[in-house]
Amino acid sequence: MTYKSDDVVGRVKTYEAIVKGEPIPKPGVPESFRVLVKELQSLGLDMRVLDIQDEEIELRDMDDEDDDLITVDALTKFAEQQSAKELEKQAAEQVEEVHEDAIQNFETAEDKLD
Repeated sequence: MTYKSDDVVGRVKTYEAIVKGEPIPKPGVPESFRVLVKELQSLGLDMRVLDIQDEEIELRDMDDEDDDLITVDALTKFAEQQSAKELEKQAAEQVEEVHEDAIQNFETAEDKLD
């Protein structure tokens, strides 16, 4: 299978893998395929998904993790993490500037006392 536009979980996992430089995971089951199976079943057809050994698999078992459907949008979470990292970096730079200014002011005051 391939990543389809309606495979939201698969698209998010693929995007995360590309951004992080990790291997791209196997594609999941697109929603359109699930709908097709349900439509065929509603017509009275015995529609089942089988693996290589002709054993029936549940469509939800074909997805790597069901937990992904419950969690918040991974792209939003990733963006928030990036924003937090940027804020931490800016804060560290400001602390360093204040520290350097304090040292310089101390040295200037020390020179004036001498």
